[in-house]
Parts: sequence; structure tokens; C-alpha cells
Amino acid sequence: MSDNKTQGSLLRCCVSLLNEALRDNEEDLTTGLVRRAATLLAIPMMFAMAMELIFAVVSELLLTIRSILVFRRGSWKHNVA
Repeated sequence: MSDNKTQGSLLRCCVSLLNEALRDNEEDLTTGLVRRAATLLAIPMMFAMAMELIFAVVSELLLTIRSILVFRRGSWKHNVA
């Protein structure tokens, strides 16, 4: 039973930290713990990197689909000199 309480407490702590990292606040991170400050600064950076990854994958997918459609249509033959 205490194991469930520990997991629930850990989950609440992680969710609270995530909310705090994504919230727009002007807290001075130079006065607190370095581990907490690094975590609060790293979370938004990881989200930004994930968004860039999603953008790159979708972009490549759309370009590949476009290339396949152009190749099947035969429009590439008209561009060759």
C-alpha cells in the first residue's frame, strides 16, 4: 500500500515540476538548487527539440509524397533538356 502512495507522490511531484517548468514565471533560478534550475530550463528545451523533430519528419514525409506523385504523373520528363 505504501508503494502506491510513493508512486502517486512521485507522479504528483513530476507533474508539478513539469507544470512549473512550462509556466511563464520570472523566478530567479540562480539562488536555488542547481539540479532544480537545470531541470526547469531543460524541459522547455526538450519540448522545442521534439517540435523541431516532428516538423522535420512531417516535412520529409510531405516532400516524399510530392516526389512520388510527380514521378508517377510523368511531369519530370518535361523538365529534362
